[in-house]
Parts: sequence; C-alpha cells; structure tokens
Amino acid sequence: MITKFSTNQPDVSKQYLQRPGAYAIIKNQDGLIAIVKTKTGYFLPGGGIEKNETAEECLRRECFEEIGAEISITNFFAEGNYYFHSTTLNIDMESIGYFFNCKIIKYKKTNIEDGHELLWMDTKTAIELMYLANQKEAIKIFCQTN
Repeated sequence: MITKFSTNQPDVSKQYLQRPGAYAIIKNQDGLIAIVKTKTGYFLPGGGIEKNETAEECLRRECFEEIGAEISITNFFAEGNYYFHSTTLNIDMESIGYFFNCKIIKYKKTNIEDGHELLWMDTKTAIELMYLANQKEAIKIFCQTN
C-alpha cells in the first residue's frame, strides 16, 4: 500500500517550481538508516528526477552518485509533498517525493559527490535532523510499516 500525504499547504500568492524526486530509506544490519549530509543539511539518499527518467532509475543513479552504492528497490511505500522556499536556489519549490524501501547490494565507488557524506543514524535522530518535512514524514511512515 502506498501512503500519500502533504506536509503543508501552498501559499496561494506564490508560484512554486515543482521538483519531483526519488528517495531511499536504507536500513543497515544495526537498524540505522542512511542519511546524506550536505552543506545545506541532512537528506535521504536520492534527488531530482531528470527528464525521461523513471523514479527507480533516478534512485539508482542518485544512490550511486551520493553514497557510492548499487541498490535494490524493495518497494515504493509513500508519496508526499512539501512547499517551501529553497535558500539554495532562492525560489519557492514544491518537493514531490517518491519514497522507496531499499537495500545496498554493494558499494561500487569510494569517491562520492563533493560535499556529500554518508552517515548512519537511528530513526529518531534522522527525523529530527531532516531538512525537508516530506522526508521526515516518510521516515515516520516507514517506521510504522516496517
């Protein structure tokens, strides 16, 4: 079952750039989840879906780039949006997140994207630190269903 949610409502006086993205929740053998730390904040592994790319293709590409890992996708469990002002791009955005339960098959490279650091966190800490509200909510949904 896929859970659909919205973390907030748009300000009707603003124009939002829609940014669909695919994101992974990856648990290790210790029950910790993979988090990517950047200069902007903490995020789930994943990112923006490019033109002519499926969410699954995006997720595999982004996980390879951000954490250097080949992944398997177990299931698509949630879709949720979040309206916010991107301080990085200085625009109003609607983050449309597609969230997947994934596993690491193997690490393939050690040099990940500049400014990206893979961390393993307990879910409570991860929820507290997430930059995007829809990623916080996806972790909560994941915890309730797994």
